[in-house]
Amino acid sequence: MLIAILCSAFLFKDVFNIFDSAIESYTLRLGDWRRTKKLRKEIALIAIEDENFDSSWREKHAKLVRKLSEAGARVIVFDMFFEKEKEEYDEKFINAIKQAKKRGTAVVTGIRRFDEDDNPEILEVYRNAVSGYGILCISLTPGDRIQAPMAVLKGNNSLGFYSLSLIASASYEGGEILHVDTELVIIKTGDGRTKKYKFPYLRKIEQVHPKCEAVFPGDNIVEIMINQVSLAELRDPNRRVVYKEVINSLQSAELVKYFNSKIVLIGIQNGIDFHAERWHGMELHACAINTILNNIYIRPTPKWFDIFLIFCVGILGIIYARIRKSSEFRFGKLIMGVLVSILCFFLFQVLLYRFLNILTNVAVYAVTAFFLSYFAGGTIENDEEIKVDG
Repeated sequence: MLIAILCSAFLFKDVFNIFDSAIESYTLRLGDWRRTKKLRKEIALIAIEDENFDSSWREKHAKLVRKLSEAGARVIVFDMFFEKEKEEYDEKFINAIKQAKKRGTAVVTGIRRFDEDDNPEILEVYRNAVSGYGILCISLTPGDRIQAPMAVLKGNNSLGFYSLSLIASASYEGGEILHVDTELVIIKTGDGRTKKYKFPYLRKIEQVHPKCEAVFPGDNIVEIMINQVSLAELRDPNRRVVYKEVINSLQSAELVKYFNSKIVLIGIQNGIDFHAERWHGMELHACAINTILNNIYIRPTPKWFDIFLIFCVGILGIIYARIRKSSEFRFGKLIMGVLVSILCFFLFQVLLYRFLNILTNVAVYAVTAFFLSYFAGGTIENDEEIKVDG
């Protein structure tokens, strides 16, 4: 049992983290095999495909916001930040945002970092005009798992900032975020109801992240693991429209068909803004919003359950060690039994994820406990035999 305790200590210290990520990726792939994940019909995307995209497009954004709000869009989400002033373009854009709000359309923008005093870097005129702004960071973990921060807690958890996806979801509900802490987010909807979201992952940042300037060592981040839909569904022409077509080509009736009562995400898709496996940031935000609105999360198993599994597999190793010493021992049968046991354990992990959206990630620790217990059990028996023979 000392071996199981040792492997449990390894679990808390993430000793086998590299192997964990690889096994977790296979668990996710096998669990999602031939499983269809649907993107809600309320989510639409507008892609900026031009290579010459820059801050001068704020004038075009003004026209875009006007068209979308007139078409009845519920929330417009810009997967981009506005840190530097451009006087010749800002006024039109700001006025369009204010007019959209009067029509019942919320406009949400991103922030990518904070200043030294933990103030978000966004122009004051935009901060006052938009319905909300949120952190753009997404995909902060290796492997197939895309884990998105929902809130960053600073200043001993007394100061909370929200993700773009969470702000967009709250705006779609017609309400506001009332409370956030390390365990719970509460949103007040437009009709006065409250919705509680218990996000399953909490992580303390230990070092500066190269791809996210919004988090610093010592910050706590509340996260979800995104339920990814297929890229084919995200890029379906009935859901995704090119920016220039919205500005120049689509008529009012078509705009209503595409965007009425929807969350509309606007982002770059020109080959620059790629994440893992050629996902665009806007597409990951769409999946995050989809996950939040569905309120179905991939949850980790609690630590006590992981430790219980490690202990059970460790005991199984001792049992096999005993079998090896029996008079009916057959080496081939033993190897077959070990392989079947390991296969059953991996199958258990996959089924747990497939049907309950629960992800356990202790395979390496459990297998380590099994073999150490197996060899230790055999060694102890050999010692006992020597003492008896003497």
